[in-house]
Amino acid sequence: MPVISVIMATYDRADTLQRAIDSVVRQSYGDWELIIVDDGSTDATAEVLESVTDPRIGVYRHAHNRGMHAAKNTGLDHVRGEWFTTLDADDEMVPKALEVMLASAERTGDRKSVV
Repeated sequence: MPVISVIMATYDRADTLQRAIDSVVRQSYGDWELIIVDDGSTDATAEVLESVTDPRIGVYRHAHNRGMHAAKNTGLDHVRGEWFTTLDADDEMVPKALEVMLASAERTGDRKSVV
């Protein structure tokens, strides 16, 4: 079970998706899972996702576009981590983002919040 789950909903973001995925793969903290939900993309998103080989990354697909909230809810259905966060498919995480989030939670003693 990973400590932290990262949920990424994507729709027609083939041009930025790989950069977003790579930013999670390069995290200094390695006990994570990335849950990607393709919300019925019609561009080359499927091809980008077919090239994903990291076993910490799970890909789920909607047959047609249902909207960002539905895609994130699908991601939430698959969370296995004690903590979770989201990352948009056109954004990227700085290399220590997950490490800093978890350290902050430990410092405050908060074990029931979402980062």
